[in-house]
Amino acid sequence: MKHALQIMAVSGLLAWGPAGNAQNLSLPDYMGRPESDVVMPLTIDDASGLAGIRIAVNFDPSILELETVQRGPLGSLYDLVWQQEDGVLNLFLAREDALVSGSGRLVCLKFRVNAGAETNLYSDLTIADFELSDESGVVALDRQTAATSRRGRLTVTDSSRIDNAGNGLPDEWELAVGLDPFEATADGDPDLDGLPNAQEEQLGLNPTKADTDGDGVDDRAELIAGTDGNNNDDYLALDMELQGEETGPAVFRWRSVTGRVYSILFSTNLMVPWPSVPWRVVVGDGTDKSFTNESEEEPFGYFRLKVEEE
Repeated sequence: MKHALQIMAVSGLLAWGPAGNAQNLSLPDYMGRPESDVVMPLTIDDASGLAGIRIAVNFDPSILELETVQRGPLGSLYDLVWQQEDGVLNLFLAREDALVSGSGRLVCLKFRVNAGAETNLYSDLTIADFELSDESGVVALDRQTAATSRRGRLTVTDSSRIDNAGNGLPDEWELAVGLDPFEATADGDPDLDGLPNAQEEQLGLNPTKADTDGDGVDDRAELIAGTDGNNNDDYLALDMELQGEETGPAVFRWRSVTGRVYSILFSTNLMVPWPSVPWRVVVGDGTDKSFTNESEEEPFGYFRLKVEEE
């Protein structure tokens, strides 16, 4: 009953009246795998003069399940109420005053492709009916006649990599890690870790977290070190143990990685810059490496381990 009251309240605002220019509503042609989510944008090329928008979209419920409707950047300027039943989605968008200008995504329709949907089956997404208005509350028949719509289509596929947005990133991965498929780019870096989205996808990392595995080492540093950015037990660390008695020389160990070169720096004073010439250079081969300082002239000091790709 609460939902019905919301519809009635918004419907009261949608008193249709004349708009300024002809509008064109459209949905895209997308692909989707069974048991996967697909987000389809409903766009309008010119929303100037519009205060109210009502749209009815038909789809095949035997192929698609509508999970939710989210406002797009343009739709965020409107209040939204929606309802769906038996493959018919009704959208109501309203605001107090007409937009001066605007275009783009009104809403994004998030569908789930049904598990039993067979490859090459498709569901048309038909804009079966729509009405557009300004704030005057009178339908302009000439304007309504001039407006057009384009139906969309979702085709079932067995492809494991679908990029409906055409941005070089697979849609399922973008949705899983929380990226907006309509805003994300292959070279974007939302977590500012120095790795572009495309590389994070290839490595199985999360582009919204600078430190995917939460081990205190950011993803780019782990890539340079050759460690696994998805394993919080795998990171470059310099371990120390004493030889023999407690006062014996310390032995430093770390697990090396093939294809990496390690520079060991030594200093007796942390108040000055580290030396530019390494104390020792070690080529990684996948085995444990170690060193110790047995110098009688400088028995005390500080060591630093640097790594770079070979």
